[in-house]
Amino acid sequence: MSQFIYHIENYLALIYIFDQRIRSLYNFIEKLSKRHNCPNSDIQNLVIIKDLLLKSIEPIVNTRGKHTHEKYFYDKDIKDMERFDKAGDFSQNTQDKIYFKTRANKLLSDQRKKWKKDIINDIYQYEVNIGVMYTNLDKLIWQIYNKI
Repeated sequence: MSQFIYHIENYLALIYIFDQRIRSLYNFIEKLSKRHNCPNSDIQNLVIIKDLLLKSIEPIVNTRGKHTHEKYFYDKDIKDMERFDKAGDFSQNTQDKIYFKTRANKLLSDQRKKWKKDIINDIYQYEVNIGVMYTNLDKLIWQIYNKI
């Protein structure tokens, strides 16, 4: 159970790092583009794509921010899973122990499926946005390169 929670927290942290790296890359390319007088329309396209990509990861970044700075990440289903697991650890009755552990494992299985589906959907969305971003960045980088 704790490994699963660790991986969720890691996922939240990695998306936050991704967000920060995307912001840095965009800001760097935007400054270079302006410095080397690239067409404003290309720079505007870059800003639009940056905003689109960052907006797609914003809910995860906000969750991570709240988890880190305000309140520990809370998911009722994950809490229930932890409670059943702990109840199984502390139960003296063998039947209760089996019941609690079985229930915890079922909830863990459900959570893994849910998170896997959500993460795969997130990755697909990021891949599409990154593809658009790459095309725009490629155009601007070549313009900058040719002016240097």
